[in-house]
Amino acid sequence: MFMFTRSSTRIPWWLYVALGIAAILMLLFRGGLGFTFGWIFVVGAFGIYYGLSMLWVDIFPTGYVEMTRSRGKEAVVTDSMPVGTVGTVDFEGKSWRARNIGITFLRAGEKCKIGKLKGMTLEVYEQS
Repeated sequence: MFMFTRSSTRIPWWLYVALGIAAILMLLFRGGLGFTFGWIFVVGAFGIYYGLSMLWVDIFPTGYVEMTRSRGKEAVVTDSMPVGTVGTVDFEGKSWRARNIGITFLRAGEKCKIGKLKGMTLEVYEQS
């Protein structure tokens, strides 16, 4: 399986999908499924697969599925965060970017609760 990474200089996912569809349509309208045109189909199918895989990574970044099950669990604040600001928290041995959505100031070393994952930022709040 391919490993995809985020990069601002990469070709957008939709271009791979569009080129893949164009290659397959060209094959179908030419009317031949010979050896040479069979490769066009393979390249087109791979372009669609690769483009949709890139889209999947954009929608569901690494760790997304695991983090959706983490609502209400505890994390430890590593950077003090006033209400509405962004800092970092330690959750299960990993450092995460977090936004304080609670109503109180979170000090470094305090425990907080995870609300939800928004993009790659955890929304956290004070423990009650």
